[in-house]
Amino acid sequence: MSAFFDRDCTSSWHAASPAGSVVAAKPTFEPCGPRHRAAPRSRRSCLPNDDSRTRLPGESRREVVARRDLKTAWACFCLIVSLPWVVRPAPLRASDVWDEATTGSGRGIFAPAGRGPGLPPPAAGDDAPRAGSAASESPPPAERPRRYESYGNGWIPRFYVDDYPKIGALDNNNPTSFWYSLRPNLFNEQVTDEWDFYNLINTDRPDFTDAVFSAGKGVALVETGYTFRSLDDGTQHITNRTLPETLLRWGITDEFEVRMKWMGYSITEQHQYSPSVAMQSFGGTDLILGIKYEVVQQNGWLPMITIVSDNTVPTGTNGVSANQVQPSIEVLAGWGIRRWLYLKAETGAAWLRNTSSSFVARGPLPYGPFDVATTRYNQTLMHNSISLLYQASKRVGGFVEWFSFQSTGAPDNSAIHYADTGLYIYATTSVQLDIRFGKRISNRIDEVFAGGGLSVRY
Repeated sequence: MSAFFDRDCTSSWHAASPAGSVVAAKPTFEPCGPRHRAAPRSRRSCLPNDDSRTRLPGESRREVVARRDLKTAWACFCLIVSLPWVVRPAPLRASDVWDEATTGSGRGIFAPAGRGPGLPPPAAGDDAPRAGSAASESPPPAERPRRYESYGNGWIPRFYVDDYPKIGALDNNNPTSFWYSLRPNLFNEQVTDEWDFYNLINTDRPDFTDAVFSAGKGVALVETGYTFRSLDDGTQHITNRTLPETLLRWGITDEFEVRMKWMGYSITEQHQYSPSVAMQSFGGTDLILGIKYEVVQQNGWLPMITIVSDNTVPTGTNGVSANQVQPSIEVLAGWGIRRWLYLKAETGAAWLRNTSSSFVARGPLPYGPFDVATTRYNQTLMHNSISLLYQASKRVGGFVEWFSFQSTGAPDNSAIHYADTGLYIYATTSVQLDIRFGKRISNRIDEVFAGGGLSVRY
């Protein structure tokens, strides 16, 4: 799931009379930003919010929260920076690396596991087959050796441009046709193979649907970003900002990766029109740990299937953290349609511990003052999405997408639908800038979101 939504929170706001009876119900919006940090109305309706055990002498609660968030941010930063160097793969052996120029097949290097068929023969005297022997006369197999980029850590794979995943029934061998199978991009700008669509950095962001491909053995991806959301339902206006939305992906094998995501700090401003009540909250979100595994590869019309499993770890600020582990699972499917066009879909579910909050007046309406009552509940949040990726030119790509949410156990279980689009801008084949914009297209509620990000592969 994209870093766009904070899975920790779904809120519902309403005002109540001094006796506690509801006088103005507010529609639910979900998912939303961080929860407020106001004290719970009762311990039965919300978990305790007491920092006295971790508070130093003379230290305020705000200073306790700031110190805890600073420790979390520093720990995540150190882990992100050090992990690729601590567990980086063994360097390639000189005997296992050959320049492709020696075989007339272009740029890059070969990094086979031992001397495989189709590779240059070993030097004379190094257990090479004798001339005239059966081994020297047998033709090499048809398969081509795996290739890797010559920059970075030496483990970034480079695919052959004519071996991209595709549907054979849609092949077109006419070079003058727009639907030509080897057309490099939408505008037919010729590129070298390292700039091919399938050789560029492949990130989970900025669309909601995760990447179908894993990072690749020995390859690390660091994705960061910022998101702004605004919601107005006629009775209240809510804005939310999250930064830095960091996701670290590290490939253990060619099909399996481990993941660590931290949405970062979240700022939410909520303003109720009548009676006029405003509130702002700030805090660090929970850490999310997970894995991604490519189950099967595409075979014609049969899609590539990938599974993603995540779990939140309650490391966030009190009032923002879910205070418990929250599991989720997603299943992704992907179809390569053309060398520059890829379709992917996602379905999944998350089991959440969320919050419903309400304004409760302690005086005659519409004056107040107001308290905030909090109720926690269990929710199953299901989601579906379809995203179409395209490569427009050498350095610019984009996507168009639809995604939706359905839930059970929430105050409002109505389905919510969104549409969004965005662009990828490639500074290099391993450095990506992105922007996106989207809008809610259901429930007659005005909600928009926008954001941008930076991702690096190494």
